[in-house]
Amino acid sequence: MAHRIVYIAGSGRSGSTLLDRLLGQLPRWWSCGELAHIWSRGFQHDQRCGCSKPFSRCPFWSQVRLDLAAGDADAAAHLQASVARLRHLPALLRPRGSFAAKLRRYQAILDRLHRAIARQSGATTLVDSSKSAQHLAVLAGLPHTELAVIHLIRDPRAVAFSWTRARRRPEVAKTIEMMPRYSAVRSGAEWQLMNVLCERIASRAHTCMRVHYEDLVRDPAGVLEHIAARLGAAYRPTARQRQREFDLGENHTVAGNPVRFDTGTVSIRGDDIWRTAASRRWQRLAGAASWPTARRYGYG
Repeated sequence: MAHRIVYIAGSGRSGSTLLDRLLGQLPRWWSCGELAHIWSRGFQHDQRCGCSKPFSRCPFWSQVRLDLAAGDADAAAHLQASVARLRHLPALLRPRGSFAAKLRRYQAILDRLHRAIARQSGATTLVDSSKSAQHLAVLAGLPHTELAVIHLIRDPRAVAFSWTRARRRPEVAKTIEMMPRYSAVRSGAEWQLMNVLCERIASRAHTCMRVHYEDLVRDPAGVLEHIAARLGAAYRPTARQRQREFDLGENHTVAGNPVRFDTGTVSIRGDDIWRTAASRRWQRLAGAASWPTARRYGYG
């Protein structure tokens, strides 16, 4: 069985859930959502799967759970807190001693998780849209795994504006919980940090490519064709897909943007409301906090 992970890296609010779900339309590709959150949001807190059922009652993840060893989920949650943190990034890139031993144990559980998902789904390629640099560093050290990285980038001003909007977390069913909100300066600075780190760590992958969100929403079929060609996958867009119309079925994504709950015909359109809704001063703040990386990526 082929063991390939396609990892979507970058900052939050960059369209990773949308790209994840679109890639899940490719033959024998499986959209996983943000697998870095499976131990806490799935196994521990029983949040909703992309199929809208609680994680514990989802038939797909129930079967995956049976494939894992007893205690894997609890052990993985503990090990993840010990090794897969942003502050541990230098150690992740050059693991030694006891840290290296804990990292190997965590990677072994991740490998079992990936293989269980592949067995239950029948897929040869798993799409993980966790985005973070620390999870990417963990995956880059997995033995016997072909890692491909899609570095997804979006205008930092659009990302920062998205972080100011009040949104409910639909995956939390028992209580009303809102998504976090951040200032323009913090969002811009974190955008720059995460993209720089992801770019550097992605060089450790077998394949790495850069995709701009603006290209994805303007020509999703063309972007999928480009990714499929790079990774040797068969994809021929339909006429409707050329018109940015996609039919999305039920999925079993672990975590991500609320778009993961959308099914049926979805019309792909860009979200540029920040250009008129955000003040010029606010846009300058967000832009200054992300300069000069934003300029290097083509955002003037």
